[in-house]
This record gives sequence, C-alpha cells and structure tokens, in this order.
Amino acid sequence: MIPKVHKNKVAVAAVFVVYTFILAIRYGQGSDYFAYELIFNQCNSLEAVFSGQIDVHSELLFQLICVLFNPIGFKWFVVLVSIFQMSMLYRFCTKYSDNPLLSFAIAYPTLYSTYFFSTMRQGLTMSIFLGLMYPLLREKKYVPYYLLSAFCIGIHSSSAIYALVPIVRSLKLNELWGLDLLCLVAGTAITLAFLVLVHFETLSGTAKMYLTSDVSIVSLGVRILKLLILYTLMRFSEDRQKVKENETMLKMYATSLIMYELLMWSPIISSRLAVFYEVVGIALLPNLLNVKPLLKKAALALTACLILVMTYKNISAYVWQGEYTCSTMEYPYVTVFNADKIYEYRRNPYERYWFYDFIDNPYGGFDK
Repeated sequence: MIPKVHKNKVAVAAVFVVYTFILAIRYGQGSDYFAYELIFNQCNSLEAVFSGQIDVHSELLFQLICVLFNPIGFKWFVVLVSIFQMSMLYRFCTKYSDNPLLSFAIAYPTLYSTYFFSTMRQGLTMSIFLGLMYPLLREKKYVPYYLLSAFCIGIHSSSAIYALVPIVRSLKLNELWGLDLLCLVAGTAITLAFLVLVHFETLSGTAKMYLTSDVSIVSLGVRILKLLILYTLMRFSEDRQKVKENETMLKMYATSLIMYELLMWSPIISSRLAVFYEVVGIALLPNLLNVKPLLKKAALALTACLILVMTYKNISAYVWQGEYTCSTMEYPYVTVFNADKIYEYRRNPYERYWFYDFIDNPYGGFDK
C-alpha cells in the first residue's frame, strides 16, 4: 500500500533533491550573492585576512572558511554550502515535522528563497540550528549546544540570539502570549517616538538608515496572523501531548514576535533578529493540525495564502535591493550555466564597482 504523499519518504527525498539542485547551481540570485562572491575572493589567504586587507564586512570565522575553500572557487563553494544547508533542513523536517512536505513548502518564501539563496551567512547559521543545535536543545546537551552557538556567532554575530534559547525554554508559554500583546502596544509607541527622533540633525547617517526604514505593516501583519493560526491550533488541539512536545518551538515563535514588535521601528534590525527564532515555524504548523477538519482546512488555506503573499513580497524586495531592472513577476532564475543572462535583469556590479579585480570568471561555469 502506498503511504500518504506527505509521509512518503520517496516524495520527501525527491523534493529535497530538487530544492538542493536549484539552490546549488543558482547564479546572481537575490540581493547579496555578489557581495558574498566579493568576500570570498578577497579572503584568498590567511595573510589577506590577518593583515587587514579585507575591507568588506564579515566575521572572522567566515573569512577563514572562505580561505579554506578558496582553492575550489566561489561557485563550487556555493554548491557545498547549498548541500549542507539543505541536509540540515531535511534532517530537521524529517525528524521533527509530522508533514515534511508541508514544512518544505512553508520554508520556501523566507528560509529557502531569502536566507539560503541570498544571505548566505544567516542561512548557514539557521541551518546549523535546525539540523544540529535544536536536537541538542531537546536533549538538554547544553555544552555542545553553546559550542555550536559560538561557532555560529563566528559566522554571523546576530546568531548570538540562539544563546538565549535555553532561557526562553524556561519561560511560561501563557506569559509569552500576554507579552506579545503588551509588546505590540509598546512597540507602536516606541516606533512613533523614533519617527519624531529621525528629524534631529544630530543623528549619524548610520543611525538614520536604521531608524528611517519604513515600518512594514505587511511583515507585522503576516507575523501576527501566523501566530494567531498557531495559537488557535494549539488551543483547539485534540492531542495535548503533541502540544507539549512542541512547547519549545511555540515559545521560540512567540518570542520572535515579541522581538519584532519591540524593534519594529527598524525593520532591518527586527526582521534580522526575529527570523532566527521564526525558522522553527516550518515544523510547528504541521505538528498542530490535530484539530477538527474544518479548522484544519482553514489553517491550511490561510497558510497557502501566506506562502504566496510572502513569496511575492520577498521577490519584490530582491528586485529593489538587488537593483533589478525587471518587475517582480519577471524575476528570473539564472544558473551558472547561463550566468550572463542575469545582466538582462539587473545591473552588472562587476562593471560598476572597484572590486572587479577580485572576481575570477564572473560569467558562468564551475571553473574558478
């Protein structure tokens, strides 16, 4: 007898292979691909790293990783990172999600298309958390957990937020739900205060960049709706043991909204921090679908709508941040085998900036 599709190991493995292949051979996708190519090619020796020649922002450990893999070239480095990220995601979804296929779908708009495709360092630390750190957290093996946390901080400093997860585990879930409501009010008040503050000329340019970013009502609304869906499923669950098993993820998700609300005066900061906890949401919804059929269908329908909305919103952000010349609906998928095609849709950074000399063979293929 053929098992249900979402529990069919062959189907799950097939999606994993497709996701991995698409991720591994991408070229120039998102807003940060070329920035990471620049970092990689500048970090071509220990001397370059420790002599202060590297003038692009990245943590030391990531620079050393680039030195280690520099001989194979950036495109092969992307392949290896892609395989690692997807292996960690596959491990998490198959081990902690009741419906791995649904988890892969939920992961697509943000974790996969944004953090795996474009912002490599954050995506790498998130994958390490999902595949390695979360299992240690469940087993209360805190020494290796914090060692991996330190490793992640060496790749991207904002992943230091993972060091607080054991503390979040100790909090009461009902108190976090209440804090979510209070922080929405507090965050709104703080945001209004900062909107006034940005008009003072004494603020530095960097400060104004973080404070004058438009508050994203869509992002806040999507996050609140996701939490309401999860809260409703938790309250009406017919399997209380399943809710208890997922308490850590529920606490992390509730805390992510608290962080976003308090910091929503700067979408740049709030989204970068909150997403580190939000990633567990890819397993939460599949695990809380032990409810009445009508409620289950409603939750799945809303989730499908959210996936579509977030996919469109995130692609729009890539188009704007990556200086694409196409519309959101025309956003392309370009591979290393037709790399020069990317410049039909976005400006060529190699011809516009001084770092052209650091790039080897920018026009495709897998040779360095």
